[in-house]
Amino acid sequence: MAHILKAAALLSILLSAVCATQITTKARHQSLKEIISTIRHILENQVHHHQNHVPEIFEDVKDRSDSEVFCKAAQVLELLPFYNNLKELHKLRHNLIHMGGQITECEVSELSQVEFKNFLKRLLNFSQKKFRTNGDKNHLTTKSKG
Repeated sequence: MAHILKAAALLSILLSAVCATQITTKARHQSLKEIISTIRHILENQVHHHQNHVPEIFEDVKDRSDSEVFCKAAQVLELLPFYNNLKELHKLRHNLIHMGGQITECEVSELSQVEFKNFLKRLLNFSQKKFRTNGDKNHLTTKSKG
């Protein structure tokens, strides 16, 4: 009887871990969808901000973890002088932080700069690649409707 209880307890722990992983994966998937949708919205509707310059964080992206890239992208948004004026940027930053996971502090060098529009396009491309590796490809090939 003790063996059955131990087996049941281990099975329960294993199932809890699997469910937690599935929830985390779904939440990350949803955050990626929102990042992609929000970037597209900003690129289409916030044209007057595109000429601003921000730190370039994608130069050596292959040497970084995904979490660090998302963390750095979130940091860059805070540097924008109009950050507090656009709710889309707050939404984008929230999702970037979620994707950053355990990394909460990351340095952003301001030595190399890029136009905000190009930063967004590269972040969109990076996010789409991550989304592709995590599932629903239909979202990538069609424009977001809102």
